[in-house]
Amino acid sequence: MEKIYDAIVSFDQIVVASPIYYYTFPSPLKVVIDRLQPYWYVPHKNREKKCYLITTCGSGDNFGVEVVLKQTKAFCSLIGFKLVESMHVLDTDENKLPS
Repeated sequence: MEKIYDAIVSFDQIVVASPIYYYTFPSPLKVVIDRLQPYWYVPHKNREKKCYLITTCGSGDNFGVEVVLKQTKAFCSLIGFKLVESMHVLDTDENKLPS
């Protein structure tokens, strides 16, 4: 985790690209997010840093997108980033990818 902590401090932008599983991030990414707890005690509130979110979801239900948007905004705020743009592709289980 130390490498991830160092990267967060040094990066000006991050891209979070992930599938949505059962209305949330997959567990390996969720583990990283949960391990950001030390940032509650360190002032990294520089809003100049940008985060971009890209997700895919097997279902056409937008609920998972709403959940991960809230989660992303929360952890971005915690680590001193601001979610500036997101893109979501739904219905991938039906092979309805954009052309």
